[in-house]
Amino acid sequence: MAASERALVASVRKVEAQLANAGQQELRHRADELRERRFQRRPGWLSEDALIEACALVCAAARQTLNTTLFDVQLLAGLAMARGTVAEMATGEGKTFAAAVPAFIHSLSGRGVHVNTSNEYLSQRD
Repeated sequence: MAASERALVASVRKVEAQLANAGQQELRHRADELRERRFQRRPGWLSEDALIEACALVCAAARQTLNTTLFDVQLLAGLAMARGTVAEMATGEGKTFAAAVPAFIHSLSGRGVHVNTSNEYLSQRD
């Protein structure tokens, strides 16, 4: 992992720790604030700080609802996809969880997001 990637993950983990005791209402409120902040600057634009907060919100929600912690590789793959690049992950590395990051980030536009999987088990589980 490159130094910039380590710094990004460390920043996400720091914000995630701040959200450890946040309830679902607070997480929703923070997501709404992110959505508003996104469009105050420029439609479709999200600052690095907002990306970090969005990732932390996904991590906090996954922990609360699925009792799951996203691994660093899942965060990085999710951010890569959110930025429009390809992320290659091996079997078992958690592509489904990684997909939650770009799905949430793109949902901030208010236009909706579709997530498709050909694995029925994963669609039921996640």
